[in-house]
Amino acid sequence: MPALRTRLLAVLAVVAATALAGCAPADATPPTPTPTLEPVFASDEEALAAAIAAYEAYQNASSEISSEGGTEPERIAATVTDEYSALLIEEFVGLQERALRTEGTASFDSASLADYFASDDESEVSVYLCRDIGEVRVIDASGADVTPTARTERTPLLVHLVGSVDDPAILLISAIEPWSGDSFC
Repeated sequence: MPALRTRLLAVLAVVAATALAGCAPADATPPTPTPTLEPVFASDEEALAAAIAAYEAYQNASSEISSEGGTEPERIAATVTDEYSALLIEEFVGLQERALRTEGTASFDSASLADYFASDDESEVSVYLCRDIGEVRVIDASGADVTPTARTERTPLLVHLVGSVDDPAILLISAIEPWSGDSFC
């Protein structure tokens, strides 16, 4: 009798398992996991706005340092990557060595998004913009205007930015290069 009881329990277990298997749809797919992190920027417009704000911060810091003859050039570090900061600091030190300073402020316009990449924890944005230095004058130690007469005052630029390590939504300038294509300024 114990063998019959064991066989009966085994048959009931198989029948129960088969019946339960029939309750689930044959083509059921597992649910997709819901992402826990939001995108760095919700749209291209937000990425462009963040890039413009970052460039404005950089331009303001650069203008202030240049107008003071390149003193305390490390102030630029708050607006750019470490690698780009080293290059800019050298340029500001050059102003100090030549006893030059600037007067006036550069401006920019025609900013548009060139490229944008973002994941949950990093971002890269590139923008086109026209920089205008027409109002900027270079002044020497005697106070004389030594602004080059043959300089290009409006320049199309491609500005590269990356998200800071602490917050990928806060962009830092990583490079600024003259646009080599047709001018959009």
